[in-house]
Amino acid sequence: MLALQSIPMVAHGVVSRDADGEVVIVHARTGKVTVINHVGAFIWHCIDGKHTVQEIVEAVVRTFDVSAGRAREDTLAFLQTLADKNLITLSGTNVE
Repeated sequence: MLALQSIPMVAHGVVSRDADGEVVIVHARTGKVTVINHVGAFIWHCIDGKHTVQEIVEAVVRTFDVSAGRAREDTLAFLQTLADKNLITLSGTNVE
């Protein structure tokens, strides 16, 4: 379950490349490709296994002209989609 305290990290076997403001994500095992826009790319680059979902939401609010509530709702939905596609995994504690 995705929570604000969750710490997302890129799943094993997933690689990505920046391309004209978007990010192309490839799951090496399945060969499935996902392309995300510039806001998704910003969030993707925040997924480092160290920052919580809440910290990512706060970064979205600071970077884009969006309310905290909207940023939280959209970021949670986006991260859940990535998790459903097995592109990220979630941890409950911060790994130093």
